[in-house]
Parts: sequence; structure tokens; C-alpha cells
Amino acid sequence: GSGSAVAAGSGSAAPSKAGFCIVPDGTNSLTSFTADAKAAMFCVANEVYTGDAPVVTPACATLDLATGALASGTAPAAPKPELEFKQAKDGVQACKGAACVKLDVPGLTEHDGAVTPYAITPNGDGTLLTVIGNDLKGVLVLDAKTGKKKHTLKVGDGDYTCTEQAEFLGDAVYVVNSVCAGPGGKGYLFRNGKQYGTVGAVNVYGSSPFQLDGDVWAFSGFGGTDLELVDVKAAKSIRKIEIPNPEECASCDSLNGESQMATPLAKSGTKLVAISGLGVSVIDPQTGKVEKTHRFEVCPPKK
Repeated sequence: GSGSAVAAGSGSAAPSKAGFCIVPDGTNSLTSFTADAKAAMFCVANEVYTGDAPVVTPACATLDLATGALASGTAPAAPKPELEFKQAKDGVQACKGAACVKLDVPGLTEHDGAVTPYAITPNGDGTLLTVIGNDLKGVLVLDAKTGKKKHTLKVGDGDYTCTEQAEFLGDAVYVVNSVCAGPGGKGYLFRNGKQYGTVGAVNVYGSSPFQLDGDVWAFSGFGGTDLELVDVKAAKSIRKIEIPNPEECASCDSLNGESQMATPLAKSGTKLVAISGLGVSVIDPQTGKVEKTHRFEVCPPKK
């Protein structure tokens, strides 16, 4: 195969000649995935249990989107968050360097012997925050500069009572509520504190929507093989995209990303690029058609 082989650590299956292979037992964990006009770049860590502690062997590769040729790659530098959150029983702070602002939320409390921190997510320019917590009556939207509350979002209806995530999509806030057990969920869109729409393709296991262009975002449904393109400003579904898995595919479910049940996405020019245990797929978002899929090799069994 083209490109140099990606080094495999001790205890992991040897990579194929092409430079990258999927270990067919579900231990492949996607740690990064990006794309540019010509290639997709990704890193996968494998946990191999030799005794009590897992040995993690990260492997990075670059895949040519035109030919499928693989070469070894390097891990991207982890972005440093602009805001850091200090959470304690006596209060919660948002810090930028040494400057900290106290947030208008109660200090952490103990439930059944455990202290659970808030899930706090900034918007694109770090001026607003969403806050989720067990003791809060809804999702809070705070001003990051003052720490003061701007809105309380009343979310949920029927059985959808557990809030799983809240994040900004442009000037909208996207909130996912689940049925508190299992994959059932519902997505809600808020602007200026008021709900104005819902989203059909929902993943309750922590999958962030991917911004395709302007107001158009791609949402990954549960199970990872379906996407929905949504105009978030209008709260309108544009189209659904299926990424079919072949029937005989031992490795298809063997790539765990940010969420095990979602499809990690990247952008290459005007195309969407998706990665799974099957391989890397190039999708035309205008038609919803999967133009090509470069399949991964499955690592040979360990000797």
C-alpha cells in the first residue's frame, strides 16, 4: 500500500500494509478527525488489555479522498479552551487566565455520596454559557462576562424529562432531552430564551451537531448511519442522508468517537466527510448521495 505504516504499540494487532486497520473487537477509539480539500486526517487509539491496565496505542493516518491511499499522520495539537471552569461546593467560576467571574448558580451539592459538576458550554465567541445541572429548574443561559443569568430555558415534555446536553448553534441554543433511560430523545431549539422549533434526528449520547454552512447543521441520529441536515435559523429539515452499512461488515460498529452512537463529520470543500468502522465516506450534501466510501482494512487476528 502507499504511505508508511502507522506504528502499532506492543500488544496491538499489526497494521496492514496500507498503514491503518481496524481492530475488529470494538476497542478503536477515534481521538481526532478533520479534513481539508484533498484528505481526511484521523487518529485512533486502541486499548489492549494486558493484565489489569489497558495499553493505549494511538495511530494517526491521512487518507487521500480521491484515491483512498493511506499515509501515516501526526496528532493535531489539542486546542486550549479560552475559558476554564472551577467548580466547588462554595461556588462556580469561569476563568480566563487569572481573571475569574463567579457564576450565578448554586455551589455543587452531594447526591448519594457523589458530587456531580455542572455541564457548562460556551458559545462561539465565549460571551454566553449554557449550564445544565441536576438541581437547576431548566437550562440556564448566563452572560460569561458578568456571570449573571440571562434566561432559564424550560425544556421537555411528556417522557422527555432528562436534559443531556445544551449548546449554541450560532445564536440558537440546541437542547437534547432524553427519556432518562435508553436512546429515546428529542431536540429543542431556543432563541432569546424562547423555544421556536424541534429537531428530529437526535442522539442522546453526546453528539454535537456539525456546522456545514451558515445556518445549515448536520445532526447525527442514534446508531450513526443517518444524518439530518437542518436549517437551524428556520428550524426546518432540509434532507435526510443515509450512510448504509453493507450486510457483511465485522468492523462497522468498531469505531467509538465522541459518541459511540454518532457519525463524526468533517468538511472537504463543499462535501461532507464521515468516518466509521466501515471507512471514510464522501457525501454530497446537496443531493444526500454518498459519492464514495474508502473502506478500512480489518486487522488480521493476533498470532
